[in-house]
Amino acid sequence: MTTSSVSWQRIRDILSPNPPTIAILDRITRHFGSRLEFYFQESTKQESSVRFRRASAQDELERIIVTIHTQPPAIIHECLHVKLAADGFPLLLGKKPTGPKAQFEFDSARSLENVLSHAVFLDQFLSFGFGRFDFATDVQKSENLPEFEKMIDGVLQNGLLTPIARGLWNRIYFEQLIADRMGMPNKRNGFLSLGRKRFPGMDADADWLSTWFDRGDFRNAVLFPSAVNQMLERIGLASVKWSRIEPVAGRLLLVDVP
Repeated sequence: MTTSSVSWQRIRDILSPNPPTIAILDRITRHFGSRLEFYFQESTKQESSVRFRRASAQDELERIIVTIHTQPPAIIHECLHVKLAADGFPLLLGKKPTGPKAQFEFDSARSLENVLSHAVFLDQFLSFGFGRFDFATDVQKSENLPEFEKMIDGVLQNGLLTPIARGLWNRIYFEQLIADRMGMPNKRNGFLSLGRKRFPGMDADADWLSTWFDRGDFRNAVLFPSAVNQMLERIGLASVKWSRIEPVAGRLLLVDVP
């Protein structure tokens, strides 16, 4: 992936036709200062992203790297991810664990963190005049049902991973449900139908997830970590450790969230 560093002023210039979006940029640059870096991607085939890079001291971030395309919707999408961190939403910043089961669970939690973040800031994104189809997400591509079915069958045949097969299926189903709630293309019904064939109680899990999402505790920065951990455990995955970023004297300290 080829990238090039870009100044905040250059991003402001791109966003200048839409003044409310500049307020988001100003908010995050004031909050995180020089630790926040922007890079343009030269290939539109690569996805934009935000990376939170730890310093050698494990209780501190070295920098926040935002890699974006030059189109305003892509820029503001990633800026809104950073804004959630500035607003106190906790992040999953721990090292990836070892072992296939722990890695599956960690990756599932990270994927759900990202998708739930989208649900939190979609309305603000739309308020800037962008459309839903400007809001690029992995879920919009939709999972390939037959391929995922084969993958789940492989998981079920692996003794180490069998205990989390239900959780993995629920995770993918839930991501499709969230896409449905957000008005995005999805295959929620297809995943629910296939899930019923393999996992007794899938309907109960699906109903619980719908109720959990509609209750909306994850939209509150204080309630987010406990609500998400409750959801992970309910669908058959392990809870995770969350951290909040606190800028102090030019440093980005990581504070554990109880």
